[in-house]
Amino acid sequence: MASTEGTLEQRGAAIGAVALRTPTALDSAQLVAATAALLPVHAWPAVDLRVTTVNAETGHTVLWSRDSGIDLAAAVASSYAIPGFFPPVEIDGRHYIDIPRAHFTEKLVADESLDAIVYVGLALPALVNTDELAILDRLAEHGLRVVKATNGPAFDEIADDLMNPAVRVRAAELGQDDGHRAASALHTMLGSA
Repeated sequence: MASTEGTLEQRGAAIGAVALRTPTALDSAQLVAATAALLPVHAWPAVDLRVTTVNAETGHTVLWSRDSGIDLAAAVASSYAIPGFFPPVEIDGRHYIDIPRAHFTEKLVADESLDAIVYVGLALPALVNTDELAILDRLAEHGLRVVKATNGPAFDEIADDLMNPAVRVRAAELGQDDGHRAASALHTMLGSA
């Protein structure tokens, strides 16, 4: 995961190959079903939601949307299918995993003429060789409305131990704190829309 040899896509395909042959406690269908049980809704929202993941076979970043023709639960499960912990999510004969994604934010903003972004997830520049938060800050300086639910003020206390089950409760607490801060910022942003 931390290797910098090869392109991001080549590294992704290499990790994907390992993920595809690593046994996990759940299979793809079970992970999607568990995800569906956790989601408060099962239909894609009317807003332009993009859920990111990586094709395990090619290492290419994929952005799912309501026009992708897949269930919301499958898209969400594919976005957090951490190799070795969860199975790759199978969708139409391809497999998707949660590993560093290619940088796409600036291109997406330009291609879709976006006026707002809600960024949810960890920002780990060392893994992707891209500082997504700095890019979002730069876009915000140029007028894009940005809300970030990530890397809150206490993140550093678990940053070096993210996959350790012993910090799971603390990680959930910090994630919930991030969510509350983002919800307040999102409410403010929507109120000014």
